[in-house]
Amino acid sequence: MPHDRLGFTFASLMPLGPQLAVDTARQAAALGYRSFWTAETTGPEAFSVLAAAGTAAPGLDLGTGVLALQLRTPMVAAMGAATLQALHPEADIVLGIGISSPVVTSRWHGVPYGEHPLGHVREYVALVRACLSGEKVDFDGDHYRVRGFRLGMRLGPKRPKIVIGALGPSMLRLAGEIADGVLLNYLPASHVAWSVEQVRAGGEAEIYAYVHAGASDRELGLDKARRDLFSYAVVDASAASFRRAGFGDEVDEVRARHAAGDREGALAAVSDRMCDAIDVLGGADAVRGAVRSYVDAGVDVPVLMPLPGAATAPRSSRPRWRRPRRPDPPVPSRRGSVGSGHGAARSHRRRDRGRSRHRVRPRRGVPGRGGGAVAVVDLDQRDVDLAVARLGERAVGYAVDVPTGPRSAPSSATSRTGSARST
Repeated sequence: MPHDRLGFTFASLMPLGPQLAVDTARQAAALGYRSFWTAETTGPEAFSVLAAAGTAAPGLDLGTGVLALQLRTPMVAAMGAATLQALHPEADIVLGIGISSPVVTSRWHGVPYGEHPLGHVREYVALVRACLSGEKVDFDGDHYRVRGFRLGMRLGPKRPKIVIGALGPSMLRLAGEIADGVLLNYLPASHVAWSVEQVRAGGEAEIYAYVHAGASDRELGLDKARRDLFSYAVVDASAASFRRAGFGDEVDEVRARHAAGDREGALAAVSDRMCDAIDVLGGADAVRGAVRSYVDAGVDVPVLMPLPGAATAPRSSRPRWRRPRRPDPPVPSRRGSVGSGHGAARSHRRRDRGRSRHRVRPRRGVPGRGGGAVAVVDLDQRDVDLAVARLGERAVGYAVDVPTGPRSAPSSATSRTGSARST
């Protein structure tokens, strides 16, 4: 394993639905990951997904990375995190929150984005922490006024950690001062040291980071990487972060062409250099190397985010995922009794397959077509596993080291859309 606290986030796979998240959590535990994360925008609700994932894969720590704080009051966020902690008392529960973006909050959810992000985050974290204490909470701030709130459940000695998603220097310093951790995202490993320096100016918060990497053919995956980075380069906070990381020329060209209505030109302005630094594509060694580069730069907890890309193997040799066969369901006979005739069962299976394909078909705008599932295949019996999420003719891949004695899957278990952004 590149790092003994390596986590995995389902954030880039959210459109594939919550059942795949649960299945992926099982695989993450079996492969040796230590934590399982998800984000939240317009798809699966984060706390529900994590509660189910924790049940399917006991022993994994669980984290949100991140929740748009405008969409939940601090009290509701504390209730969600406390519920997750109560359901999984031995796990580290990480409540990752961030200021998000006007698109997510105002356009998609009809909630004001707000004008004072630093003050808003400071009050939010203070209120969440007070609520998680179990004591009566009275609060009179610029953004929240609360009288007499008390969390209606008792927590054990473990309490959820509060982590702030941050990019800019002021938010990074604030996270260092008031949070248990800071989550870095969409920045190259070369920019981690600067970010850690800003955090340390505020305090000793732990450093988490999403590592964007995919075990796939680089040349075939570059177009997807360009589209991914383009979608963030046109957001002001992310554009500023990219500039600080040394991609000012690319950002300026992207935004100029986008403003002129030249989408193809804007995509082309995302350089190979920028893709290779932030969205790492290649073989298993490239993925392991990406994780290690972030750790070497100062990240305490790397969290792997799988990138959409083309599978390294030809289509005919890619692993196929098969759901364990279940007994044929009883079907009504012509006489009204219950039977399980071969023809009737076969008909039911056809209908079940049709429903299954419908459930996991990505919505418009999601890379790939048709159904999807995750398969795990061992590469030459070495300590590297490649997990491939099949999306019709396309694939999403990720790769990790697995220790010599990987943690066994629990006996009870069967054998990228945009996430909320922080400024």
